[in-house]
Amino acid sequence: MKKIIIILVSIFFISSFAYSQSDEEVQTTDQSVESIESTETSEDTEELGTENSEESAKKASLPSTNKRKSFAMGMNLHAMLSNSYFNINEFFGDGPLVVDLNAMNDKIPKSGYGISILCGLDLFLDIYLKDKYKFGLFLDADAYSLIKIPKSLINFLAEGNADTPRITDEINSTASIFVEQSAFFGMKIKDLSFRVNTSWFVPLIYLDKYIGKYEYVNSSDGKTKLKGELYTRLYSPLPIFGGQNSKFSSKDISKSLGFDIDFIGAYNLPPYARVNFGLLNIPIVPAHLHKGIGITYKGNFELESLVAYMEASIQKDEKAKKEIMTSNLDGEVKKGYNLKRKAIFRPLKLIASADVYPLQNELLIVTPSLAMHCLKPFYVDLGVRVESHFAKVLGAYIDIKREDRIWKHKLGAFVDARAVRFELAAALSSPNFIKSFSGTGAQIDLTVVFGY
Repeated sequence: MKKIIIILVSIFFISSFAYSQSDEEVQTTDQSVESIESTETSEDTEELGTENSEESAKKASLPSTNKRKSFAMGMNLHAMLSNSYFNINEFFGDGPLVVDLNAMNDKIPKSGYGISILCGLDLFLDIYLKDKYKFGLFLDADAYSLIKIPKSLINFLAEGNADTPRITDEINSTASIFVEQSAFFGMKIKDLSFRVNTSWFVPLIYLDKYIGKYEYVNSSDGKTKLKGELYTRLYSPLPIFGGQNSKFSSKDISKSLGFDIDFIGAYNLPPYARVNFGLLNIPIVPAHLHKGIGITYKGNFELESLVAYMEASIQKDEKAKKEIMTSNLDGEVKKGYNLKRKAIFRPLKLIASADVYPLQNELLIVTPSLAMHCLKPFYVDLGVRVESHFAKVLGAYIDIKREDRIWKHKLGAFVDARAVRFELAAALSSPNFIKSFSGTGAQIDLTVVFGY
């Protein structure tokens, strides 16, 4: 057991080093036909950063019990909306969203305002042989979007920048849609069980994290000057942007495929515990993208009065807005459809947990968990889950964790019979721990399994 853990940890850190060494090698290939001017750096080789991203239930865990002995097939559906300030009900109200900039500036964290959206669907089929071997297939599709607004921008809008004549910052956002098709094999040797997943994945949509930068200047003549630069690269092998990429090509999608491996195991320590461990997304082949759309834009704006302009915007007085603001372009808007080639890995992840049975049965199961990511910046996931099985087929659990830098407080219940399992869970979520209790985010999970 100790040898297995040492091997997993060694692979994790060796692969982390390999990531940092391979960036420049992959990014040197440029397949541009109609390329636009690029300032891309070592981020051309990226891990799929999902500051939110849910690992597939089929990949990230081995259930402590499984009543299906021959086969199982099913689905898992999950969706999440989370932000760092507004109550989630305000997004779906009948009236307009009211923004108190002063209150928002006082309450949001130093990292600024963030909003993230996640949804996904997992389909799977498992085959069991003699309670020792198992193999199967699963198909996952996950969509994710994150927008981050710097606190310096919100502070400027709320209080101005009289004390700070010049403010410079960046705007970051990311969006992605990934599809994964996998096959796995697993077996049990006495108290040790393990499975190996082999996965092909393709990014159908991928947006670069860096969008642009801006600069506010309070000039000596009392005017407010704004300089902005937009640098957007949106990749996709699908024909959705027009231009040279207006035709569907299965060849382009097959060339975009990436490949990685998961190793997941568990060791029983009856009657009190079970130790779970795994290494996810071990990189073999990165996904490659070069089709999409890229836009580079530089703007220069000048306001006679920021307050007067905001008042005109609220009153929808377009004439007054034009009189207050003057603008011009510093150069041309540059657009291209074949971009600099980008290689994308999914982030390597080391997971560990323990199912502890204080009563030596499933009436009470306590599961602390830990996960480490090969991402920049490095961060750790922590959590604890308390679960109870009762009345033979019923169960419920509470799960509190910080996952992908988002706090989640989940409550779930399930019915688990031989032929069917139905599970429903809901969670409060937010990047801020205190805000996670105030309704600034929510998540819902639905799992349905059929088998025998």
